[in-house]
Amino acid sequence: ALTLDGNTMYVGGNFTTIGGQTRNRIAALDTTTGNATFWNPNANNYVYQIAISGSTVYVGGVFTSIGGQTRNRIAALDANSGNATTWNPNANSSIDDLAISGSVVYVGGAFTSIKGQTRNRIAALDATTGTPTAWNPNASGGTVNAIAVSGNTVYAGGGFTSIGGQTRNYLAALDASTGNATSWNSNANNYLIALKLSGNTLYAGGSFTSIGGQTRNRIAALDVSTGYANAWDPNANNIVNTIGITGTTVFVGGAFTSIGGQTRNRIAALNTSTGNATSWNPNANNTVNTIAVSDGTVYVGGNFTNIGGQTRNRIATLDTSIGNATTWNPNSNGTINALALSESTLYAGGIFTSIGGQTRNRIAAIDCITGTANMWNPNSSSTVHSLAISGNNLYAGGNFTSIGGQTRNRIAALDTSTGNATTWNPNAGSTVYAIAVSGSTLYAGGSFSSIGGQSRNRIAALDISTGNATTWNPNANSTVFTIAFTVDKMFLGGGFTTIGNNSSFYLATFEDPSLLPVQWLSFSGSRMQNTVQLQWNTATETENNYFEVQRSIDNLTFEIVGNVKGYGTTLQPQHYQFSDELSQEFASASPLYYRIKQIDFNGKYEFSKTIAVQDHQTSETLNYLVYPNPSKGNVQVAGYAGTLIKVISAQGEEVYNGQMKDELHTIPLENKQLKGLFFVSLTSPDGKTEVKKVVLK
Repeated sequence: ALTLDGNTMYVGGNFTTIGGQTRNRIAALDTTTGNATFWNPNANNYVYQIAISGSTVYVGGVFTSIGGQTRNRIAALDANSGNATTWNPNANSSIDDLAISGSVVYVGGAFTSIKGQTRNRIAALDATTGTPTAWNPNASGGTVNAIAVSGNTVYAGGGFTSIGGQTRNYLAALDASTGNATSWNSNANNYLIALKLSGNTLYAGGSFTSIGGQTRNRIAALDVSTGYANAWDPNANNIVNTIGITGTTVFVGGAFTSIGGQTRNRIAALNTSTGNATSWNPNANNTVNTIAVSDGTVYVGGNFTNIGGQTRNRIATLDTSIGNATTWNPNSNGTINALALSESTLYAGGIFTSIGGQTRNRIAAIDCITGTANMWNPNSSSTVHSLAISGNNLYAGGNFTSIGGQTRNRIAALDTSTGNATTWNPNAGSTVYAIAVSGSTLYAGGSFSSIGGQSRNRIAALDISTGNATTWNPNANSTVFTIAFTVDKMFLGGGFTTIGNNSSFYLATFEDPSLLPVQWLSFSGSRMQNTVQLQWNTATETENNYFEVQRSIDNLTFEIVGNVKGYGTTLQPQHYQFSDELSQEFASASPLYYRIKQIDFNGKYEFSKTIAVQDHQTSETLNYLVYPNPSKGNVQVAGYAGTLIKVISAQGEEVYNGQMKDELHTIPLENKQLKGLFFVSLTSPDGKTEVKKVVLK
C-alpha cells in the first residue's frame, strides 16, 4: 500500500526495514530523501491499505498490534506520533481495503464481525467511534478487496457473488445511504482487482474474461451510466492488478506479458482512445501490484527486482516518456501492494521490511526526490494492501493487527506527521483490501464480515471521525478488492455476484453520499494574548454553505466556537477570517488546536487540517494548485500574493521567473514551445519553498 500526503509517502506491506530504518510493515518516508521518518507504528503483521484524513492515518490488514496498542486488523494512527488512537473497530479477519468519505470509513475484507457487530466482508464505520453504521451490504461468496466512493454510490470489488441484497458477481455499485445494490450491473465472470475512473469511463482490471456484456480479457472500459463495456479492448493475457491514468494514457500493471497488441512484461501504457500499447516499455521482471501517477512521474510497486532497465527492488519511479527508471531507488526488500502520493511524499504499503535505506515494516513514507524513507514509521505487524490520504491522515488497510503504535485490526488511520495510529479504529474482522475516502466517509472493501462496530459483509462505509460504520450496507457475498469514484458514483470490483440486494457479477455501482465542494489553499492562525485570529483561503467552492470553526485544548475533543458563511459556488480563490476571543478557561492554555469543518448545502462536510496556535506565534498550512497538468500551453497557479515563481526544466534551465500579484497567476508558456517535465518552484512571502512538477506537451 502506498499513500502520499504532502512530503510524506506512507507505505504498508510485510517489510521489516525500509528507508534505512527498521520499520515493521508500516512506515513514513520522506519524499525528498526516501528516508524513513521517526513515525513508527510497528505493526506485527501485514498492512494492506492506508488512507489519510486530517491528522489520522487509517490502516487495514491482518495485524493484531500496531501503534503500541492491540488493534485487530484495523486501526487509526496519529499522523504525528504513530500511536494508535482510541478508534478501535476490532475486526475478526483481514481488512483488504478502506475508503474515507466524510465522517465514514468504508472497509472491505474477509471479516464477518467488526466492533462487536456482524458485518460480512464490508462495512461502514464511524470515523470518530469506529462503530459500524446501520449500512450493511452483507457480502457473501468471497472477500471484498477494493472500494471506491463517488457521490451517493459505493463501488465494491472482490470475490463475492452476493452483496447489497442482490446477486452481483465480483463488482457492484451500492447505495451509500441504504447499502442496497443499484441496478448498475456489469456482470463480470471473475474477480476484479483494480478500478480507476476517468470522466464517464470506469476502467476495470482483474482476472475476468467477460464484463459489461462483452468479451474482455482482464481489462475493460465501462460506461459509468450503463455498465456496458465500450469498444476499448487491450486484451491482456494475464491478471491486471493496478491502473493509473494521466491525460490520454492508461498505465497498467499486473502479471501479463502481452497487452494492447504488444509484448509488454507486467507493465504498459495504453492509449485511452485505441487501447493500443504505446512505445513506453519499462519491462518489469516480476509482478507489478500498484501504480501512482503524479506530475510526469510513474511510481510503481510490486514483486519486481528489475524495471526500466535498472535493478530496482520492488519499488521504482519511471520516466513517463520512455519508461526508464530514474535514480530514485528506495530498494524495498518485499512486495509493494499499494502506493499513495501526497505532494513530495510517496506512501508505500506491502510485505517489505526494508525500504528507502531504512527498516520499515510493511508501510513507509518515501521522499519523491531522493527515494529515501523518512522518519515516519507506523511499523505494521502484517501486510498492508491499500492506502488512501485525507487531510493529515493516511488510511491503511490490510492484514495487520498492530500499526502506528496501537492495536488496529486490518484498518487504521495514521497521523502523517508522526506515523501514530489515531483513535479512529473500525476494527475489521478480516482483511481490508481496498479503501477510498470521499468527504467525511471512508469506504473499505475486503473479506471482512464486521467492521466499525457493525456486521458488514466485505464492504462498508465508515465515519471518518468515529470509525463507526454508517447505515450504508451493500452486503457483498464475496471479497471486494477495489473501489473507485466518479463525481457522483462509486464503483466496486471483486469476487462478488450479489451486492446491494441485486445480482451483480464482480462489478457494481452506487451513488456517492459524500461529495466535497471545497479545494483548500491555506489555513493559518496567530495569537496575541487572549485573541486568536484565524484565516483561511479556498481555491474553488461548489455548493459551499458555511464553515464551522472548532477549537480544542488536547487535539482530541473539539468544540464549536463560531460559523462563517461560505461563498456558495465559485472558481475564484476566496479569503476568510475569524476572531476567537478566549474566555478565562482558555487564556492559559497553549497551544490551542483549531480546525475548520466545511459544510455544504446538502449537509455533507469535510475537515481542514488541524493547526496548533501558540501565543505570539503564527501557525499555517499552505497549499498551491498548479493546473492544468499536463498542459499544452499556459499554466495557472492558485496561491498567495507575493509568491516568487520559477519554472525550471529537468535539465536545470530556468524558463520563467515571476511573482504572484494576487491569488491567481498565469505562467505564460504557450508560445515557448516547451515539452517534457518541468519543476515549478513556489516561494511564499515568508520564505517557505514548495516545488510542483508539471508536464508540458
